[in-house]
Amino acid sequence: MLGISLTERREAQAAADASALAGARALLGGESTASVISTAKSYAKSNGLPAVEADDQTVIAVAVDGDQWDGSVEVDVTKQVRRFFLGALYTGPWQVSAHATAETTDKSVNYILIALDRRDSMSMDEDNREQRQHYFEQYRIKR
Repeated sequence: MLGISLTERREAQAAADASALAGARALLGGESTASVISTAKSYAKSNGLPAVEADDQTVIAVAVDGDQWDGSVEVDVTKQVRRFFLGALYTGPWQVSAHATAETTDKSVNYILIALDRRDSMSMDEDNREQRQHYFEQYRIKR
């Protein structure tokens, strides 16, 4: 049961993070509060949460504060966890929750950008051997 709870918690956090970032991007784009909330909820649902918030199984709460130059989007996700065999011993609620905040600002700050390789172009398989060889030669990386 603990493993399922941790997995559900991780999924809820991923959805909350994606939702807050998408909402902040919409806020930065000058969209209305209603549009920012709609965008945030849409991203939460497309990142692992159920498409319908029915029967109090999943609750997505979005709060927008400020404007596009100095604002924030906060997302709270609460999700009921299936109890499986634990349901025979415990009939109360079993839930996980996650919180994420993304902010917009016009102030100059130091930051770092992390690019995730979702297309597997940097993987070490045989399909991209020529690409890797060119990369190693170009940047003189020693293996």
